[in-house]
Amino acid sequence: MSTLDDILAQRNAAIKLLQRKLEQANNIKNGGAGGMDKVIEALAEQEADVAAQAYTAGLDDPIMAQALARLKAATAEMNTVAARMISATTFISNVASLGTATNKVVAALKGSS
Repeated sequence: MSTLDDILAQRNAAIKLLQRKLEQANNIKNGGAGGMDKVIEALAEQEADVAAQAYTAGLDDPIMAQALARLKAATAEMNTVAARMISATTFISNVASLGTATNKVVAALKGSS
């Protein structure tokens, strides 16, 4: 698999994770939990940020392996935070951390650190 394929795979993995968390947050909201509107809005914004990045920006990084390593680390961080997001309380308390991890994915896709 090429480095470009790896970058696309990591970008798509981040988007899929955010989509899953959006679905779970909506289910929690529909179950009657309060405070989920801002969480859902934040998750949707994070998904849009990742999706909006042109993956080719990573190609501008002079050392592709380092860019890919940053992207993989950021995606792994997203997965770690997302795993804690189960109940309404854990969604609310972890959405900022997921946003921080998502920002790292966006930065890696842009080719910056």
